[in-house]
Amino acid sequence: MIPNITDKVLPQLFQDADEQAKQAQNRHFSILKWYLLLLILAALLNFFLPKSQIVAVLSLVIFAATLCLLLWQKKQGYEDVWYNARAVAESVKTQAWRWMVQASPYQASTEQQQPFAGNAESFEQAPEHADKFRHTLLDIVEQNDDKTLNLSVDEQHDKLLSTTMRQARRLTRQQRLDMYVTQRVKNQREWYAKRILEFERKKSTWFWLSVGLNALAFVLLAYKIFNLEQSLPIEVISAAASGAVTWLQAKKYSELRAAYSQTKAEIDCILQESEKVVSDSQLAQFVLDSEAAFSREHTQWVARKYK
Repeated sequence: MIPNITDKVLPQLFQDADEQAKQAQNRHFSILKWYLLLLILAALLNFFLPKSQIVAVLSLVIFAATLCLLLWQKKQGYEDVWYNARAVAESVKTQAWRWMVQASPYQASTEQQQPFAGNAESFEQAPEHADKFRHTLLDIVEQNDDKTLNLSVDEQHDKLLSTTMRQARRLTRQQRLDMYVTQRVKNQREWYAKRILEFERKKSTWFWLSVGLNALAFVLLAYKIFNLEQSLPIEVISAAASGAVTWLQAKKYSELRAAYSQTKAEIDCILQESEKVVSDSQLAQFVLDSEAAFSREHTQWVARKYK
């Protein structure tokens, strides 16, 4: 029986890095969101109560808060934590799948490739490959450690390699191929397809929102030319329009959509290659090519961030 490989059966290092990446990403965008909302709030207060001393004090407090948010963001470096932790999580997942499917550098010898029919915890699991797997994870942590991550690798193999991972490794070649294609390659393809549609929808929403706000500001400015005595919320609308553009740029929907579309196209080609796998060496190469495509998108994205 082919086991169900979920994120929960992967090494604890993946769970920890994945959680840190999600938390850092959420905090990074939460700070940006509150920064933009506070700027819009200050513009609103000054429009409706321009001569109020209380509003002047509130505006001072608001701008002090935005300054604190910027300094806090700089100090905590949530964006760097997010990228580094995500790099660790994705690298660990790649190595875990390589280990389970017996791809380089974790190929099993001929006698170890026989199907296992008993309890997965009752056999001696190729200790040299378990050691190599652990050392690889240690290297991953070391390469991505910017002293903001709190990550460690289990010392004991029975904790590092879950029962489900061991069961997967002991499957026949065809079972490992079916498992990898279904639960890894097709799963990734579906994930990228959903994200592409999501990014296209969100990009369109924020783009047209910014266009609408800028158009409204243009109309109000044109109207004020002939009605100078009128008090119009032009500054408020301009602040909202700038906020929409800033959010759109920060989320990088267009860039992500393009990168994900390219990766999805690669996955489509990879799926066709799976039909040609008839040997252990071909399976190992197929896995290497697949994981290279998955990691290439993330590597390119990180590279663009640090340009």
